[in-house]
Amino acid sequence: MKGHFRRSCERRSVARPDRHSAVGRIRPLHLGLGAVIVALALGFLPAAGAAQELPAPPPGPQQVIISALKAACSQNTQEFTRYLLADSRRAFAALPLERQKVVLKRFSLTSVAGHARALIGSEGRMVVQCNTPAESVIFHLGKPQIDHNVAFIPVTVSGGENTNFGLVRQPDGWRLFSLGLLVFNVPALVQQWQEAELQANEQATMVDLITMQHAIEDYNNAFGKWPDTLQQLGPAPANGVSPEHAQLLSARLASGTADGYRFRYHIVTGTGGVIEGFELGAVPVEYGKTGRRSFYVGIHGKLHAADKHGAPATVADPVISPPSESSSSP
Repeated sequence: MKGHFRRSCERRSVARPDRHSAVGRIRPLHLGLGAVIVALALGFLPAAGAAQELPAPPPGPQQVIISALKAACSQNTQEFTRYLLADSRRAFAALPLERQKVVLKRFSLTSVAGHARALIGSEGRMVVQCNTPAESVIFHLGKPQIDHNVAFIPVTVSGGENTNFGLVRQPDGWRLFSLGLLVFNVPALVQQWQEAELQANEQATMVDLITMQHAIEDYNNAFGKWPDTLQQLGPAPANGVSPEHAQLLSARLASGTADGYRFRYHIVTGTGGVIEGFELGAVPVEYGKTGRRSFYVGIHGKLHAADKHGAPATVADPVISPPSESSSSP
């Protein structure tokens, strides 16, 4: 009897799972699988065979230049700021929109907004082509020269000009810091570029005045009188040329405002009401920003100019030589 009881206990002890045995681990294993199934159902873990999307690496220095050129070409000021260092980004954001566009125009070497695309050139080099209604500019990008956290990319513009774009690696990616030997300091660049644009406006205005002078004289020869306004020199309708629409000037110049200047035309009357000729004048639309000098063409046809702080020039101001008329754009 005692032996039977002992064997029965032994059988019971064998049937009892050992918590350290494989059988004893069945319940925790089932619980673990159940937790995985619940996690899958709730989206906490990827399903078997599902690809995990890794974050895209930050763009390299060449791609940053391409993206910056595209943003500049389309005059997308918000997109362009992404590729500037923090100080330049803050200075750029503080500029008025028109001044921001000056920066983008100079960066992309364009005069109006356009559209850019990136291509592979015939020599295997990356090419960015910026097309606008006024021009087409092509940038040929060379191989990046990277030294630790600094990179330089040689760039050749369609006209043959060569420069280097400098970038520095920041925690959030590559950022522009120089154009050639010039540090990309936005406030300093804007001041320099505005000065260049101001001088270009003055040169263009002198050509505009000479163009207007010739158009007025041609009008007088054609119709036997002086025009009453500049508008009469503008484009003619489809039914032909007339004293009211002489088609001697473009609509841009006939409007009386162009290249940052406002033009004035006046018929000069002498003693007894006899018409002696005409005079032309030009003053900056915004003194110090669109131009400094004022201009005047008198009845003797000479060009006078002086810095009048926005006031009209007169025959008493110095006579200057006009630029070549070959650059005139009526």
